[in-house]
Amino acid sequence: MAFWKKFGDFLTGKSAKDDKPKKTIVVVARDSNVPNQKRVDQMMDLSAILSEDSIALDVEADSKEKVLKYLANFAKKNDENVDVEAIYGKLLMRENETSTILGEGIVMPHVQDESITSLKMFVLKLHQPIIWDDQESTDVVLGLLGPDPEKDYEHVPYMSTIARLLLRKDFIVTLKSASTKEKIFKLFKNS
Repeated sequence: MAFWKKFGDFLTGKSAKDDKPKKTIVVVARDSNVPNQKRVDQMMDLSAILSEDSIALDVEADSKEKVLKYLANFAKKNDENVDVEAIYGKLLMRENETSTILGEGIVMPHVQDESITSLKMFVLKLHQPIIWDDQESTDVVLGLLGPDPEKDYEHVPYMSTIARLLLRKDFIVTLKSASTKEKIFKLFKNS
């Protein structure tokens, strides 16, 4: 099945994988051509791919490269099968192709590799902000690492959920002020 067909099915609520944890939010469309239309967006339960063990606070790094190396090593601590050098290399290549800056001091590096057994989310809060790209200051890293090959573009709905959460100013303020792994985990779980 083509990527855009799967993406369209996701947006309309059709899913071959209805066993995944989901949240539903009803958004009133502002399309004047379609009066009284409502659109249903599915929000993925991020606790399915995030745990307190995959959150790191006060990460000491003074460059993008050191953050990406830390992320690869941190993934290895969570899954001994992870190939640190392969992940690090792919993270660097991904950033060289296109920056993963989301704004508000948040970046979302993401890659896939054969050594990764399941989709996993990592949250790194840096001890000090660093310059990521184009003079953008960064202090929060939301990493997504998934298996390659990946089944049914599994990471796409999770990335969409993260992007929608980051549209909420209150979410960003709470994320940036959270000082414990537990608070960060609960923020992603309950949003």
